[in-house]
Amino acid sequence: MDTLVVALIGLLVVALGIYMVVSGNPSLLHSYHYATTPPAELPALARETGAGLIACGVGCMLLGVPALPAIPEVILLVVGILLLIGGVAFMLASIIRHNGGLITFAGTQAATGAARRLASWMPLAACTLAGVIIALTCIAPGAYMAASGDVSALHSYHYANVAPEDLPALAAGEGLSMIGLGVGIFVCLLAGGLMATPGRLGAVRTGGKRRVHPALVALMLAGALVTAASLAAMLLVIVHYNGSLMG
Repeated sequence: MDTLVVALIGLLVVALGIYMVVSGNPSLLHSYHYATTPPAELPALARETGAGLIACGVGCMLLGVPALPAIPEVILLVVGILLLIGGVAFMLASIIRHNGGLITFAGTQAATGAARRLASWMPLAACTLAGVIIALTCIAPGAYMAASGDVSALHSYHYANVAPEDLPALAAGEGLSMIGLGVGIFVCLLAGGLMATPGRLGAVRTGGKRRVHPALVALMLAGALVTAASLAAMLLVIVHYNGSLMG
């Protein structure tokens, strides 16, 4: 059932990506991902992000595929992770390149200067709050697992075949990986919020188009790398001690 659910999710993502590639229609994206994209570049944005979605969908399906006789499960996991993270990174890079920022707003006319300034800070506040909440849901159980050696927070099939003496090591590896995952996600969301902030802090308008500071791109990349490495570590640690992802 787990394999079927993952496969169906992956197929849905692939189907959405194919639609965007074929139609050149970016409407499946949030409007703030193409609010300041020149009209002539909208089809290219749609096709590039569609290709990223296809990679994500295939990667998702590979993560749920059981071990095959000719292909070890660890190979499927590594390829699936690379496609999933690579697809997301490609989509983000495409949005930033065409849109001038990950989150942008065009034609917003606030009633007063104070209201306009307040509205400009809302994406950063929302991204930071979401980052804190998501990070805590990863870091808190991860820290507990690493400190206590208790693996009960995992699904039982993730440690069904683990030798009792290896359970503390599994808990430590999974806990540290969850902490890294929380940190990476927080950094990515913080960078995204900063990219949506006008002025020196985030992005500036040059030649009629918003340009993201290279430092924020580097921060987003660093967060994505930490997230990818942590996710890979979570899966590979389970495979190492449990023999397979599903037990």
